[in-house]
Amino acid sequence: MEEKISVLVGIGASVTANCKPCLEFHAKKAREMGLKEEEIQEAIDIGLMVKKGSTDVMRGVIKRVMGRSDATEAYDRPLTCGGSSKTPSCC
Repeated sequence: MEEKISVLVGIGASVTANCKPCLEFHAKKAREMGLKEEEIQEAIDIGLMVKKGSTDVMRGVIKRVMGRSDATEAYDRPLTCGGSSKTPSCC
């Protein structure tokens, strides 16, 4: 894998994992390599979208576990990237 891609993946993974030291490390490395701020921001945004997807799914599972009437079975099905009206999305 290209080093540029590896660093951008590290940025997105750091955001998704809520790892502050990891994000600081990978963002610094990206800047030292000359990556554009837009590229770094895009990796951050992807990490945030993935985190939001998993959080949304967990909220559905919690509702079901708690016996809430507004729980949906859609969250028990596999995720798809992009999703649909019947299947939750990872991002």
